[in-house]
Amino acid sequence: MINEYVEREIEGKTDVEILTTAFNERQNVLLVGDTGSGKTHLVRHVANKMKLPYFRASFDRGITVEDLIGEYKPDETNHHFKWVDGMLTKMVREGGVFVGDEINGTAPEILFFLNMLLDDERKVVLRQHNGEEIIAHKDFIFVATINPSDMVVYEGVKRMNIALVDRFDLILTINYSKEVEKKLIKNEKLLKLANELRTAFMGGRLNVPVSTRALLQYEANEKLYGKELAMISFINKFPSEEKSIVKEITNLHLGGNK
Repeated sequence: MINEYVEREIEGKTDVEILTTAFNERQNVLLVGDTGSGKTHLVRHVANKMKLPYFRASFDRGITVEDLIGEYKPDETNHHFKWVDGMLTKMVREGGVFVGDEINGTAPEILFFLNMLLDDERKVVLRQHNGEEIIAHKDFIFVATINPSDMVVYEGVKRMNIALVDRFDLILTINYSKEVEKKLIKNEKLLKLANELRTAFMGGRLNVPVSTRALLQYEANEKLYGKELAMISFINKFPSEEKSIVKEITNLHLGGNK
């Protein structure tokens, strides 16, 4: 996606104004929106504007408690073990904007850590490190992102934990914006294609929505490789069982794919 960020209006304010206020107030923020709608792009833009350090981590199965919180590691200088902060603990100490993507995938051990960090005391206890207590830096801000289908406040593997949801001061929905896309996308046929694919998604014909990111990627690929290859790449973003529908709609609006 291009580096330019186009602000969108939400209830009379721009998303940048809202997030800037939330950051100034050190609020915990949860952004709800489909993939590629600009959630992390917005956070990164505001963090850069406010000159705050920025770090993003995906809370999927590949990340470990040690990655986020820390662990003891061998110290080659004295042949002992020393404590090394994880990426989240480091930002709690030093400040900055930490983004946790797909927070509904949080492991129980991390959930316990987050519940303490995001409550009114804003502190963590490193049980693995002799029970060390850390009060969050004054410039520490936690932002989580999640897809709308997972924004359900009950216990479960893919659903948001109700205790965690309750700790977010601001929960904001970031939808695909036609106004934003009109400023970013030059191809009007591509915008009409997006509208029809989203209608198919809302109607249950597709399980994957088309993102703003995907539209920008199509435009970039068309310039680099031509229409045919750009269309093939675009269609390949969808599951195999949905490609025929997407291909039909794409051909209708853009044409030319054999």
